[in-house]
Amino acid sequence: MNPSPNRKPPSGTLFLIGTVSLFLLLSLGLFGYKLAMEHSKAKWEKVILSYQAAKTNEEKLKIAKAHLSNKQAAVWILQIAGNLYEKGAISEALSTFQFFLEHFPGHPLEAGAMLGAGECLESQGQTQQAVLLYQRILEKKDTEAYRALAILRLAQIRIQKKEYGPAKELLEKFLSQNARSPFANQAQMLLEMIPSS
Repeated sequence: MNPSPNRKPPSGTLFLIGTVSLFLLLSLGLFGYKLAMEHSKAKWEKVILSYQAAKTNEEKLKIAKAHLSNKQAAVWILQIAGNLYEKGAISEALSTFQFFLEHFPGHPLEAGAMLGAGECLESQGQTQQAVLLYQRILEKKDTEAYRALAILRLAQIRIQKKEYGPAKELLEKFLSQNARSPFANQAQMLLEMIPSS
């Protein structure tokens, strides 16, 4: 008995062929994905090594900016901004903090970048712009440490401007709500700087 050329294979055979084909496709797809991930991981390890080997903040910033799609780049950019600020390169630090804010809106460290930018602006005598950033931090949720620092900066600015009433109110409210905060001592010191009326 010769099978006729137009005869269809039994449906069980089609199911088996389909299952085997699907298995092979999935296996090849997973293998390809694994190779791509290993290649990507190896490539990222090279990026990390080049970042660590970079000698200047400018070189590091160039590497970070070239890899904005990776989460680590955001952290690097903030670190670079902080380093620039510590070295007294205020304009460069400010532009780096602002770059972070433009490229990573909603990032968990956004309030930290706002705080850094605010301090840079204060250093340049742009107090009003700094106040606006500090107030934006106060509007954010889940940023308690940054909120505390923003309150202290705002209070200090108000004291410098001899706006003692608003400064006192801000600090007293902070202390009543955050008596165990690591920043409570600083708030108390600022409160003691306010002349009694």
